[in-house]
Amino acid sequence: MKCFAMLILTLAVAPCSFARFSKFVILTSTEQEASHKSYHPRIIQNPESVDFVDVRIPWIDDGKSYWLVLASSKLSDDDLEFRDVFKGAVLNGAGMPSHILAFSPLARQVKWKGGPSEKKPGFIEFTLHKSQVSKAYIYHDFWNPMVLDGGFYYTVKLGEYPVEQGGADQPATAVESKPEGSEKPKPESKVRSQ
Repeated sequence: MKCFAMLILTLAVAPCSFARFSKFVILTSTEQEASHKSYHPRIIQNPESVDFVDVRIPWIDDGKSYWLVLASSKLSDDDLEFRDVFKGAVLNGAGMPSHILAFSPLARQVKWKGGPSEKKPGFIEFTLHKSQVSKAYIYHDFWNPMVLDGGFYYTVKLGEYPVEQGGADQPATAVESKPEGSEKPKPESKVRSQ
């Protein structure tokens, strides 16, 4: 009877287990799979200083969170799956490994047209010194370290993306606001000649 109950329980649970998956993906500028394309960042030359770049990441509202990870040196691909690092730090109080200098949550920025029902798509934007870009990563996963399924989770290697030149034809902001009434549009970034 015990074996029969175990068999029934196994058969009832098995279909659910096979329907779930979790896959880690390292994103670089060469990743072209359609399901990952919307996660690519833009690295744009900061118009105020040649020593800095502006990083813009589209906010994908898929129930997962974003973190900026800064390392003491460029990490190998084997060290880019931060799920266990995060789980160890949060659940076990282990703290971050010594090669991780920062593991900071990122929040989206939203441009409001009217009220909350009219918000435009969000993004994450921050500025980094060029010397940090090759050691900077964006980690995108569930904030709850107990969730181990739920599709793809990502580490974006910021150092693998080319630096774009900002300008009037290539604004640093991907979300544009439309002028109200007779206002003329104002450029959101200035270009300094060098």
